[in-house]
Amino acid sequence: SLEKGQHPSMEWLDIAIVCPLDLSESAKILGERLRAGIDLRIRKLNREGGIHNKLLRLYLEDDKHIPEITLKKIQNLQKNHPAKIILTPLGSEPTKALLPLASEHNLFVAFPYAGDMSLRRPSLRHIIHYRNSYEAEIRALIKHAKENLLKQNFAIF
Repeated sequence: SLEKGQHPSMEWLDIAIVCPLDLSESAKILGERLRAGIDLRIRKLNREGGIHNKLLRLYLEDDKHIPEITLKKIQNLQKNHPAKIILTPLGSEPTKALLPLASEHNLFVAFPYAGDMSLRRPSLRHIIHYRNSYEAEIRALIKHAKENLLKQNFAIF
């Protein structure tokens, strides 16, 4: 992410964004791909002047896809670099672990990479999704298999 002084025409006001990803364990490949895409987009946005003349500061946290680590890393980061946005937490369980913290501190959870239906309750007003639930994905796969592959029996695991 952009460092102080790299954009001389702007006063250094930033929007802190934290992104918990697995960067070292079972979901490392997906975590690295998400990290690369997010970093690329935030760098581009900052080069274009940020959002309302505020640069975005991205804090990547390797949570190893373990919910307890996700929560601890975000809690520790909040002490020194308070963020109001948690961007694309990777996985349903790590995302669920963040819900009490997000609710208590009014944090916005943007685009979790998670499909669990429990993350789509109407009472969770501080979460916005970009991917479908697992249930919706399964329905679409079955519909496609029935209509295009002429299959009638399915095993989903």
